[in-house]
Amino acid sequence: MQKGEKVQLPHVVDYFGQPWFSCVYQKEIPIPTALRQREMWLEFEGVAGKADVYVGQELCHSHRGSFTSFRCNITPFIECDTVALVSVVVSADESESHDVFFSAGIYGKVSLHIADKSRFSFKDFGSDGIYIDTRIHEGFGLLSVEALIDSPINYDVLTYEVRDLDENVVAMVKTHPRAARANITVGDVKAWSVENPYLYTLTCTLVRDGKMLDASQIKFGFTHFSTEKSEFRLNGEPIKLNGFGVDRNRPELGYVDDNSLNYTDICRVKELGANFVWLHQNHSDEYYTYLDELGLLSGINIDECITADMTDDEFELMKTRVSEIVRQTYNHPSVVLIKLGNIQKRNDGELPVERANELYECIREFDKKRCLFFGGDIGDEITSDIIFVEKDTDFAFVDDISGRLLEHKDADKPVFLTFGMPALSKHCEMFTRGDMSLEYREQFFEQVFDMLKDKPFVSAVAVESLNEYKTGSVDNYERINHCGLINTESELADVAFICKRNFSDDDFVHICNIDFSRREPVLKIYSSRDEIQVILNDKENKPVKKTSANGVFVFEGLKIREKTKITVI
Repeated sequence: MQKGEKVQLPHVVDYFGQPWFSCVYQKEIPIPTALRQREMWLEFEGVAGKADVYVGQELCHSHRGSFTSFRCNITPFIECDTVALVSVVVSADESESHDVFFSAGIYGKVSLHIADKSRFSFKDFGSDGIYIDTRIHEGFGLLSVEALIDSPINYDVLTYEVRDLDENVVAMVKTHPRAARANITVGDVKAWSVENPYLYTLTCTLVRDGKMLDASQIKFGFTHFSTEKSEFRLNGEPIKLNGFGVDRNRPELGYVDDNSLNYTDICRVKELGANFVWLHQNHSDEYYTYLDELGLLSGINIDECITADMTDDEFELMKTRVSEIVRQTYNHPSVVLIKLGNIQKRNDGELPVERANELYECIREFDKKRCLFFGGDIGDEITSDIIFVEKDTDFAFVDDISGRLLEHKDADKPVFLTFGMPALSKHCEMFTRGDMSLEYREQFFEQVFDMLKDKPFVSAVAVESLNEYKTGSVDNYERINHCGLINTESELADVAFICKRNFSDDDFVHICNIDFSRREPVLKIYSSRDEIQVILNDKENKPVKKTSANGVFVFEGLKIREKTKITVI
């Protein structure tokens, strides 16, 4: 083994400002004789960005794309009673399929699977090889399961067992592994919803001559998400999606997952009254499981560009990467929206209509249950299930957002708006589009929510961004975008509570941070109430009453000092 630095996975390296970057990971794996009749597969749950896997000097697999799992069969490249040297060369190549990231490395778990040749497939876009569809009819849950089996034989037995949340067996079916699908009925079914995220467990076992060859467990929910004209519907009932954008790239961790931190953030989303998260980049399977268990819907933002100038190879790569995300998240009831990419006009105005529609049809042929759509410059000729309006700008452009939305007032599709604003803790002159201070971000959010009150046709809103994230190094621009509604100390920003006012029915009062450097400090309060009273230092002062139609209360002229006790009733 070559000399190098000893590291523990997950591991990432920043490469800001470098046009090309690569690192090599190596590990020796002993291959005992007992494995002669088995297969050995490596599974990578996250590599940024291009990964070339070698055994010895032989290339056994290449994978491009940062946010999906992949597996590679190393069996043909190994010999028993030897030690195999596995090398993974990770190249951070920004040119690949327009996927931009700022870290390179193996940021997810790596597993070695020793498996029989007959098993649930390892070969279908990095998925489990098992796909579940559900619907509810007259109180019965109808479950359709497709399992892909590698190397089955005629007398293998495939068993599906369904258990409820209390681990009671509620259904069981035995079938032949060559059968395309198995249909299972569950009586007295409980639907998965935001209010009651009820999960069942499907256990799949493959048996030959009484010996279990493989087994897999998948949690799922009986649920149905659809659109009807301008509305989203969950289990047949109208639902408005309100939530936050979530970036996978954290300041201190890069793309490495911290499950405890992820869980805390998701609980904060629920605390703010949201029912939806808009995920930038594909997240880990554990993340989607948290969403399933806590009852949050989600959409995945595949932020790659589709252009008329794409080569056939670039387009095929994009189809592969989108297919990986679609199939790897298929069984999670929380995932309901998938943005397939961004449509980009050519300089002469030409849209990639043929490419976009081919991608849509390719994914729709497999996935018939989730909403698929595009971002960017979408024309009427491009198939898209919803209308996506994305505005990441400062408060001076609220009228522009309103105008964009009004263009779709009479559309027969749901309208999905995302908006946000980069925010710095102090005023900064380098931004040419306006002041990006925290104070002005609050004003921007307040104005956007006021504007949305007379636009009930907007069916989904995602506020950017829940967390702070790394960004590129451009001139003196900071490498961390301080736009997070939750900061690196897991504290909620004041502006998060104007979101809560518009997302939640809970009664609350939030006193915003006060700038005591001002000559006359201003007291701002966000609340679910339309009227509040403020008392300073208990009974020393008379209550000051204010009313507000939007939950924003601003008190000026009060004699407030750092030690002043503020009571709100």
